Amino acid sequence: MPKVTNVELWCPHCAQRLLTPINQRGHQISCQGCGSIIVVPLNARIVTKHWSQNTPVLIGLIVLSIPVSVYMISPNSSEDTPERESLVDYSSASPEQLEKIKSALGESYIVHESRVIPSNGEYQGYWIGARFTFDGEDEKDAGIGIWFMFGPKGNPQGFYSVNQVAYQASRMGLAEPTKLGYSMANQEAKDLFKALTK
Repeated sequence: MPKVTNVELWCPHCAQRLLTPINQRGHQISCQGCGSIIVVPLNARIVTKHWSQNTPVLIGLIVLSIPVSVYMISPNSSEDTPERESLVDYSSASPEQLEKIKSALGESYIVHESRVIPSNGEYQGYWIGARFTFDGEDEKDAGIGIWFMFGPKGNPQGFYSVNQVAYQASRMGLAEPTKLGYSMANQEAKDLFKALTK
């Protein structure tokens, strides 16, 4: 049975999960989701798949099931679920919060803008978002990372990644599988991402 070795990464523009051949690490590729040109990180996670004779059949079944799933999940009417206008007052991250993010990202990344929203959930802390680039890339090609940070604004404690871009760049644990359960499905995360999208 043949073996296919790829690397896994997430587009910093549309957060699409991408697989590309391992020999593309360090090279530019085009995102299949939004068409943006991105550089495949040298440390991208290796994914090896073993292909079997049944693989084309399974792929066909998955492709056929996607439209049904989308139809079942979609609201019946846009009137049933009006888009919520955000009333959140966005503020810049404190120097202490920004330092935590910069430290987690490392020297290879440059932070261009950061915003925070106080948490209204059961956990005390802040949603923090940062627009950043890999050193040497154009600012217009910036990725947007979203994290949840515990503690007061001036004395942040630990934090978790909320979206895949934040996790891939900082390697801070994902909040979704923890008791926090925070993900990009949370309205605060959506609002923050939107505020940082130019």
